[in-house]
Amino acid sequence: MPVEIHDAAPAPVPETASQAIVRAANQPRVCTDSRGRRIVWKALGAFDNMKLAEIVGASNIENGQYMLFANAAYSVQEIDGERTPKPATKLQLEALVQRLGDEGIEALFESAAEAGRIRQGEGGRADPDSAKGAAGTLS
Repeated sequence: MPVEIHDAAPAPVPETASQAIVRAANQPRVCTDSRGRRIVWKALGAFDNMKLAEIVGASNIENGQYMLFANAAYSVQEIDGERTPKPATKLQLEALVQRLGDEGIEALFESAAEAGRIRQGEGGRADPDSAKGAAGTLS
């Protein structure tokens, strides 16, 4: 059986504009809070939003303020180089919000606003109405 030898690999196919947008949207982002903690977060996808909705339950899904904090915490991947597992229960989610504290949550809000992932309300604060429903903030 004859073997063909190819000297050059085929030229890579250029990335389309939509592929570049999707790739950029899926990249983790980094912010630093006022306590100096480096927080790595990633925008939530459809599956993440579905799991988050399951965790928070129907009683909280329409609570914009609750979802604002829940989305921010659920998007976190690392705090100061320590991998942060996705919360699997409401208790774990609330513990992560508490761990982040006001400083971490505020840094996440600012980073999400810069990335165009959250609306800011008066005084530059995060707008809770942008988080209503599971597909709100940081998604």
